[in-house]
Amino acid sequence: DRMRFIIDRMEPVESLLFDQLFEDVLTRHVLVVTFLALLEVIRLGLVQVLQSEVCGPLRLLKTKNLSSEAPPYGKS
Repeated sequence: DRMRFIIDRMEPVESLLFDQLFEDVLTRHVLVVTFLALLEVIRLGLVQVLQSEVCGPLRLLKTKNLSSEAPPYGKS
């Protein structure tokens, strides 16, 4: 599940570059699914996106929701 992949990548770090999510993507299908999963993770408030300058890189920042002690998405 790509949402779990994104959450697992974000848990040990405070931020991640958008491009880093797609480094190991080999097919268009996985790229699209990963992007849609990222949109859902953003919608759920687990990650925020920051762009500090026009046309600059996108940085994903984990939120308090992802950092909280509550079990993360997909874990029970």
